[in-house]
Amino acid sequence: MQDDIYPSEHLVLQGKSHICVITSEWLYNAMLKLSVTQREVMILNFWYRYTDIEIAAQFAESICCHTKLSRKETL
Repeated sequence: MQDDIYPSEHLVLQGKSHICVITSEWLYNAMLKLSVTQREVMILNFWYRYTDIEIAAQFAESICCHTKLSRKETL
């Protein structure tokens, strides 16, 4: 008798303290290539809809620092 196999329809990804459900294996693999901090920012921004101020508060940083980091990462 063959074991039953139940493929996952979604993947769960964890940041520092938040999780998100991803339905695309491509996106999941791309998110794994980010640092834990970058991944947490993405999760907070896109899945939890946090504002820059709320995201900065999660990391105890000023908005100025968060904005500079965001700009640097997009260059």
